[in-house]
Amino acid sequence: MKRIVLSALGISFLLFTAFKISNNGDNLVEKIVRQLAAYLRESPQEKAYLQLDKPYYLAGETVWFAGYLFDGVTHGVDSVSRVLYVELLDNTAGRIVEHGQFACRGGTTSGAMSLPDDLPDGIFTLRAYTNYMRNFSENYFFQKEIKVSQGKTAATMDFEKFTDEVADLQFFPEGGDLVNGLESRVAFKAVNKLGRGTAVEGVVVNAKGDTAAAFAATHLGMGFFSFSPKVGGKYTAKILKKDGSTAAFPLPKVAERGFVLTVDNLSNPNFIRAVVANSTPSVSATEQLTVVAQQRGQVCFIAKAAANRPMFTVKIPRSKVLDDGILQITLFDTVDEGNPDNIGKGVPRGERLVFINQNRQLNLKITADKPTYKPREKITLTLEATDTVGKPVVGDFSLAATDGRQVTASPNAENMLTYLLLSSDATPRGDAVLRGNIEEPAAYFDKNNKNAARDLDVLMMTQGWRRFVWSEILRGEFQKIQHFPELGLSLTGKVARPSGKVAKNARLTLMVKTIADRQVPILMLTTADSLGRFGFYNFTYFDTAQIFVQATKEKGGRNVDLTVDNVPPPPTVRIVKVPFNALEFDGAAYADFLKKAKEKLDFERKIKQSQDLLLGEVTVKAKRKEAEDTRRNYRKPLNSIPMDDKNCAAYSSIFDFLQFSGVAGLSITRNGFGEHVVSIRGGGNVNYLVDGITTEAASLESISPCDVEAIDILKGAEAAATLTAGGGGDGVISVLTRRGNPNYEGSKDAVDGVVVQKRMGFMPKKEFYAPHYDVPKPEHDLPDNRSTLHFQSQIHTDATGKATVIFWNSDAATSWHVVAEGRSATGRIGVAAVSF
Repeated sequence: MKRIVLSALGISFLLFTAFKISNNGDNLVEKIVRQLAAYLRESPQEKAYLQLDKPYYLAGETVWFAGYLFDGVTHGVDSVSRVLYVELLDNTAGRIVEHGQFACRGGTTSGAMSLPDDLPDGIFTLRAYTNYMRNFSENYFFQKEIKVSQGKTAATMDFEKFTDEVADLQFFPEGGDLVNGLESRVAFKAVNKLGRGTAVEGVVVNAKGDTAAAFAATHLGMGFFSFSPKVGGKYTAKILKKDGSTAAFPLPKVAERGFVLTVDNLSNPNFIRAVVANSTPSVSATEQLTVVAQQRGQVCFIAKAAANRPMFTVKIPRSKVLDDGILQITLFDTVDEGNPDNIGKGVPRGERLVFINQNRQLNLKITADKPTYKPREKITLTLEATDTVGKPVVGDFSLAATDGRQVTASPNAENMLTYLLLSSDATPRGDAVLRGNIEEPAAYFDKNNKNAARDLDVLMMTQGWRRFVWSEILRGEFQKIQHFPELGLSLTGKVARPSGKVAKNARLTLMVKTIADRQVPILMLTTADSLGRFGFYNFTYFDTAQIFVQATKEKGGRNVDLTVDNVPPPPTVRIVKVPFNALEFDGAAYADFLKKAKEKLDFERKIKQSQDLLLGEVTVKAKRKEAEDTRRNYRKPLNSIPMDDKNCAAYSSIFDFLQFSGVAGLSITRNGFGEHVVSIRGGGNVNYLVDGITTEAASLESISPCDVEAIDILKGAEAAATLTAGGGGDGVISVLTRRGNPNYEGSKDAVDGVVVQKRMGFMPKKEFYAPHYDVPKPEHDLPDNRSTLHFQSQIHTDATGKATVIFWNSDAATSWHVVAEGRSATGRIGVAAVSF
């Protein structure tokens, strides 16, 4: 073990730059390094990010996005997972509105998601994740809020009564605790009824009413003050409200003994200074305190000092920190290391997060070939990426250009840089490092903001404050990996003999034939294992496909039972409180966007209707008389959902389909055992029919959605009129299968050892449509009021670090807002936003 002796305030430290595990046992330092390394090895992280074309949409529009996958530690390109799931969530209803899977190559993908025409006004969330990310907390998933409107300009709400009044005030002692007699810095954050930071000032008083400190927020309701607390003081913060009354908020309890960790991350460009004050009883000189600095699970610095010192200082060189981003500094107490029975049993006593910003990211520049443009004139932009010393960088980028009069983003909104370095960091246990909504994150990286470093440090002291979560790591308790990276699409199942015995070594053939295009069919072969399980992995197809699986016994013959596993359901959706709305837009621009977007959609619908009317005359020469459908002993209900090849292929069960169907009053959740819990209009007494026959809910689980012709949801008087369901209860779910239809052709029945299904593959590739006015076309006679002028998801800079982007102006745009984001192969991030 190599030792470097440092000196600060006359105290000796041991900085461990190399670690060797002893034969007699592991000391605390070795254990921390070993367990963090094991965590990175056993539970590596992935991160996903989406760049969208704009922040708000009209129902019926298309959301365009570019998807990126990152290694969670280095932020380099993640090329392991090749399937990215993107979903549109209705948080208030707790349901998934749209779900799609997108093919990734080299850690990037492009995609589009059409918003349903009937989507109500509100805030929705786009969620992106990989199958591997499902092993961990949903805090690791990328989530982006968007606003959706039906096109009516909403009445303006008076936010003054919400924004100025302090609804909550919380206090965060630096390092973790207030300790008797030890001076401590205490950070605070005040929020209003909307959950946003709001200005506050006040005083801290003790139990006698004497003033101990005064405080005032410096940024978004945040700030800090210093004071020396006393045990039994029961400190309270008092603030003056707008109506002249006072409000009181308690400070944390003062500990009789303990440690205070104070960190200076602002005054020295070369070092971070950590000062430890200690009021614990006298201990032997052999007991040690350990300071560990780590970033995203990688240890950057470790120092040790004798535990019987009242104060000591550690200087952490910035050059030791691996990357820009959050650095976690932790103080560990330990027992006498001379006692072999207690070696390595450390307890965290203080912790502080700091942000290291040495501007190691890319410089991204956007330039236009002209200062102004006429309507429908060609626009040429140059995108240039360079590193910190000005050398050109080859990388992958995406770009969105919007009409500056229609689209305005929230001030200092989140981007790729702020997401990767701030929002997406999480602890090994899966908890977000920074708690709550980070307001105006881009302001912390604005080089013109002279207070950026100070404000960012206070953010670390407030939303980065938390109790310690080291116990799981030191015990080696890592997340069990149940979901593995996907290199493509897969299909698994089981083969058994009719007697129920395993059909080991059965031979299986898979054929995948797409329905929507002429893609060459996929043909694959495999063999079942000793348990009869089989799997086909890592194949690719787009849109809906017909899946044909055939099994034969090892010595021939198809007298086997073949089962294909259902597609795993998406993760659950958390219901959030309303009416919280973290999005802010310029009112005039948003109204202009709604007006023009509605005109555009209405015009396109009229064109489509006109085309439909121009269809040639159809003559019906004969019509087969269909047999009466006896499965319905009720009138056709208001809610009858037909199943087709596309909507059946995207779901693993009937209940999963119904959960996302949007039927009013129908609620489907899962209990702690993973079972579906169904209620209609709040009532849980739901009856079930399959082809008119009363059954139990469990029987619906075994029916493939692609074997269903339609599902009727009966409520109220409709349900009461169903005689077969015993009066209907709180409602009835009636499933009509294709085989149960009197007109079903028996020749379509499955045969032994064969399964035929329809399944949804990767979402079809779509290109953003924008007119090219250099070549006249008939559709150019239509008005052009695009809010998104151009969206390009895959832009590659060449060896000179440059790329060219070309598009055409609209009729209305006189100003433009352009945002470009992307990364190099080594994980350096570049973000640029310009208006011209």
